[in-house]
Amino acid sequence: MKAPLPAGTMAGTPQVLLAHHLKQLKLPTFLHEYEKVARECAREGVDHPRYLLRLAELELLERERRVTERRIREARFPAVKMVWGERRGHATFGAVEQSDGVPHAAIE
Repeated sequence: MKAPLPAGTMAGTPQVLLAHHLKQLKLPTFLHEYEKVARECAREGVDHPRYLLRLAELELLERERRVTERRIREARFPAVKMVWGERRGHATFGAVEQSDGVPHAAIE
């Protein structure tokens, strides 16, 4: 006979509950990486605090990457197109017109 679940918990497998909790806590990298990192840590004999530290570091790195990408996207920098010149394969930059028809700075 199974032991009763502690008060406040739901019935279900640990993986389902963990996935639900990690989604609620908005920890997507933990959700996608915890099994892989657990296998690596078990193989290397890493203890629980270091396992959690690895997961937390992965989560932080992924968040920083997404924030940087979002800020670049939101900055709406003008597009610059690079055109290879005829002279010995040197890169030259020419005026680029965006969809608004306004030429932007050119670098030669």
